[in-house]
Amino acid sequence: MRPRKRSSASPAVNPGEGSDRPDVILDVRFKQGLLYLALINISDVPAYRVSVRFEKKFRGLGGECEVSALRLFRCVEFLAPHK
Repeated sequence: MRPRKRSSASPAVNPGEGSDRPDVILDVRFKQGLLYLALINISDVPAYRVSVRFEKKFRGLGGECEVSALRLFRCVEFLAPHK
């Protein structure tokens, strides 16, 4: 699973160094035996129209929900800085 990020602005070259471009990551977290996905804007500026594409499909617990196809990953209109 290699998420790709796409935003209306180009990703920052040096995040945290006063850049005016957003830098968004998809973080995978493991807690109490479960995996969580967190879409995080790690920059000081807002990110607009963020979408994530996965190279391979994957399903959630029980196999019924195709997590990689959820609308959440298609277009997040706004991500506040550091959220």
